[in-house]
Amino acid sequence: MALVLLDVLLLGFRKVPFASSYEPTGNLKALGPIYVLAFLFVTFGFASVERLALGSTGGTATLLSCAAALWVGLRMVDLRQRRGPVSIELEEALPTSIQRLDLSG
Repeated sequence: MALVLLDVLLLGFRKVPFASSYEPTGNLKALGPIYVLAFLFVTFGFASVERLALGSTGGTATLLSCAAALWVGLRMVDLRQRRGPVSIELEEALPTSIQRLDLSG
């Protein structure tokens, strides 16, 4: 299920994941508690589904087949979205609110 969730989060992401030089975080003090609550609800939701599914052999087979079908479906959608090659530019422009010191001479 974690692989399916990761594919959902990165669906349509055209750059190299987790390699961005700068991403503004926004207001983390306001959004932090919301992220923590969402994380707890999703974690407990996945745990309860897995606990119910792993209680029997049929439930385990159903959980694994549904997760595999979701993963294959997401991979097909992702491949369909990435039809043409895309040039990857790793040097991103910094926002204007950042001051560059240019200390190299």
